[in-house]
Amino acid sequence: MGGLLANPFTANGLTTPESLARHAIADYDSFLERVPSKNVAAPQGSPSFTAKSSGLEVALDLSEIYASRGSIWELKREFDKALTDYSKALDINPNSVGALLRRARLLASCPHGQFRNGSEAVQLATRGCELTEWKSALTLGTLAEAYAENGEFDKAVEYQKKVCLLITEPSVREAAEARVNLYKAHKPYRDDAVNQAGHTSDD
Repeated sequence: MGGLLANPFTANGLTTPESLARHAIADYDSFLERVPSKNVAAPQGSPSFTAKSSGLEVALDLSEIYASRGSIWELKREFDKALTDYSKALDINPNSVGALLRRARLLASCPHGQFRNGSEAVQLATRGCELTEWKSALTLGTLAEAYAENGEFDKAVEYQKKVCLLITEPSVREAAEARVNLYKAHKPYRDDAVNQAGHTSDD
């Protein structure tokens, strides 16, 4: 595996996104198979542990490893597997902001309706906002997406406007303001990356 987690961007001369994703998944799978089972349900929700590789001790957090693998599944458009990994990450550490937001965003904006769940997305994104003290544009934007998917467009507009106030980069703010107009039109946000990859949305 080339150490604990091989770098898929440099290993074996890989160049295509599909090859990178495939080999990254294989690396994560191989690593997780080697993790002692006692670490999967470590107490107090923060299962970091120390692993040795090439004589070095490395602190690892299983929740982040599952969340990272979930992101790769999402890039591969295997949304069921992505959601499963995000759930595993949250089972291990319910306060992982990264896992909360990744699962919430996918539940709110997935282009395939069978994977969306606005109510759960609102719950997860709200927890992410609480953990970041309602000061993060990313978490607030995720909550706005979730409210829009749940049909609560007034709240979506409210929180997306808060996002705009936190953004200083003009081009990013322009995109954030466009999202406000989307919610004002009672339209939820859909992640169009799938369409850019040559796939289609179901609505």
